[in-house]
Amino acid sequence: MRFIEGDKIEADLHFGCGLYVYKHEYKKSDLEALMGLFTSMNTDINDSAWTKYRSVFVSMGLNMEFDFSEKAKRLNVPGAELIGADINLSKYVPLIMGRVVDFRP
Repeated sequence: MRFIEGDKIEADLHFGCGLYVYKHEYKKSDLEALMGLFTSMNTDINDSAWTKYRSVFVSMGLNMEFDFSEKAKRLNVPGAELIGADINLSKYVPLIMGRVVDFRP
């Protein structure tokens, strides 16, 4: 992640994972199969019922621009002006510091 001119950020994101399929060897009812799946998720990693299906890897870059002004901290939804709502969101949720102006993956 890199901060560039003003309130802009460039980032490169990389994510990879393996997809596995659970295959049980004998016929079970749907409920028994579901319970078997859940109980097998935290057992031996060498369980032969789990077979590798695919691997997925995603790599992407993105650019974002933020607005950290006081105006950006206010509630901005359609119709808010009809009820006279001028709500400062950062007053109720202190982590809200701004808004995303532009997002380009």
